[in-house]
Amino acid sequence: MEIFYVDRRSRGLWPGPEGFDVRSTLDYRSLPDGMPILVDEAMQPVEPVSGWFRVLAYDGKQATTLRVYAYIVRRLIAFLDGRGADLLSATESDLVAYRRSRTELQDKPIDEVTWDREATVINALYGYLLDQGLVRRRPFRMTRRGARRGSEHN
Repeated sequence: MEIFYVDRRSRGLWPGPEGFDVRSTLDYRSLPDGMPILVDEAMQPVEPVSGWFRVLAYDGKQATTLRVYAYIVRRLIAFLDGRGADLLSATESDLVAYRRSRTELQDKPIDEVTWDREATVINALYGYLLDQGLVRRRPFRMTRRGARRGSEHN
């Protein structure tokens, strides 16, 4: 999975079919510069995260913030893939294992502040998935220091 960012300035660097005007397409779709687009091995946008990034960009999230979010989400998706899961099928165990992998098991575990930022992004993503009806409930919601809050049912 790769991350690309909408950037009209680098238009000349993008290969495309003959006669395809990338800038016009971006303008028509109203995709703001800095918006991340996660693509799979076939160079297709990864949904539902690309839709979430579009909503965040339309809401005015800064490009630097979206960049941080994109790396967090890509890391989570890769971790879940390694467990045979994805965002929509992830369980409480999957997300607890992800937290543990980031805060305890990796070569350089992340600190509380970094984990709090990741947990906030993951919670926001699952809020979006819940609002879109793509999940029935959050598989797990973590707060500071990895403390647990009950799953929310709607």
